[in-house]
Formats: sequence, structure tokens, C-alpha cells
Amino acid sequence: MSTSVSIKNISDKSRITSLINEKPLKILNPKTHTKACHIVSSNYGGGMVQGDVVELDINCEANTKTLFSTQANSRIYKSDNGDSCTLTQNIKLDTESLFVQLNDPLILQKDSSLNQQSIFNLNNGAALIYCDWIGGGRIHMGEIWDFKAFSSSTEIYLGTKPVVLDRFEIQPDKQQCTSPALFHHHTSFINLFIVGKKQDIRIEVIEQMISATIDKLRTKKQEQKPKLLISGERINDDVFIMRASAQELTTLKDIMEELGVCFKHESLLEYNPYERKF
Repeated sequence: MSTSVSIKNISDKSRITSLINEKPLKILNPKTHTKACHIVSSNYGGGMVQGDVVELDINCEANTKTLFSTQANSRIYKSDNGDSCTLTQNIKLDTESLFVQLNDPLILQKDSSLNQQSIFNLNNGAALIYCDWIGGGRIHMGEIWDFKAFSSSTEIYLGTKPVVLDRFEIQPDKQQCTSPALFHHHTSFINLFIVGKKQDIRIEVIEQMISATIDKLRTKKQEQKPKLLISGERINDDVFIMRASAQELTTLKDIMEELGVCFKHESLLEYNPYERKF
């Protein structure tokens, strides 16, 4: 059985009409002062432990606005018996709906293992903003690339048309993660997927903000060990992707906080979700 959420537009406000929680996941629904619905992913045990299987289904009906965030950093704890955790989410967006998923960093602790899969299905006119944020361990405790394995798959469809298939897999004990060919001195990474029609005002607002932020951060000075690497590219008429990596998690936190301003736009959430969070 999976955790499931249904969201509907009622009197021009997006509201949860059905919610089923299945341990260890718990969905919270804090009130908002706008038309958007805010759902928050929480956890009974503070994170996922060996063998945990989490399935989440979210159905956003037509003309809804939804913000999906996490309560804090998502922690994957050590596996004593070698069993991996599994996290699968299926998100369905109906006509003209907006879904914004802003995850806090996923922190894989020593000897942990996780398989993650995210599948998004968008109907005509829907818009998606999805932030996938990963940390290489509890850096402040000296844990860097000490987890056993991590795999991630992101699939995004517009109708029946696949527009994104992004896969990543790492096994630190079999790869030299600090090699310049891999992560070198960087320990925190963000993939930000912006999906929807290029002419959609919601897409234009976030894309312009990302491009402006990247332009401001770029420097002509070439550092031997740059603290931040960031790029943003429109790969087709339906998808814009920003990728960033940094030495420290706080560097990426500052970038996401800056991007949060654009969500105040009336076509998006009408408020900055980071103002009270950080």
C-alpha cells in the first residue's frame, strides 16, 4: 500500500480531497495564505532505514497549484544487513496544473543504500518544477562518500511523449569519487527540472530567474578548484534543466533561496517558500 494524495481546485483554491498515509512516510498539510496547496513530506523515524520501501502517489487535478516540500534534510541511515531503501513517487498533473517540488538535501549516511525513482505525467498545459538535491554524506562529521550505493531515475512525460529520462548511479567503494573525472572536491549537487510549454508564463518566469542568477554567478576567472559549478540549458521546447554542484551545501542553499523570489509571481505560488524556512 502506498501513501496517496489527491488535490482539487475548489472555489479557485487548491485543496486536498483525499489523503492516505502509510508508514514510514507522513504527509503534512500546513495552511497557506494563497490559492496554492502546500504538502510536506515528513517521516515517523526521522529518515529511512534498511529495507524501507516508500511509495507515494500524488494526483493534481486541473487548474491546481501545489507546493511539495520536505520538512528537513532527508536522511538515509546505515544498513547493517545490506538491504537497500527504496523510494518511488508517481506524480500526475492534469490540465493547466502547477506542481513545484522543492526537496531539501538527501543525505546518505555511512553504509546506507537507496534506490530512488520519480515519475511525472503531465497533461496538456501542466507545468512542473522539480528540485532533486543530493549530499555526499554528513560532511561536518567527516563522512564523504561513505555510503554503499545510490541510484536515481527521473522520468517525465508530456501526455505519452517522454521528454526527460535522467539516470544516475554511484557505488563509492567501486569508484574514486574524489577524482576530477567524477566529483573532485564537490559534495552537494542539484538537478532542477523545469517542464512545460516554452511560452507558458510560469515557465518563462522561473527560466528567466535561473538564467539571470547563473549570469551573475559566472566569472571569467578560472579557478583551479572552483567552489561552484552551475549551468542552465533549454534542451527542447518543453524542458529547461539547471545543474549545480558545490563544495558546500550552504552554497547551493543560497542559490535556491535566491531563486525562491520568483515564486512570488501571481502565476506561480504567490509567495516565496524559502522566506520562513531558512
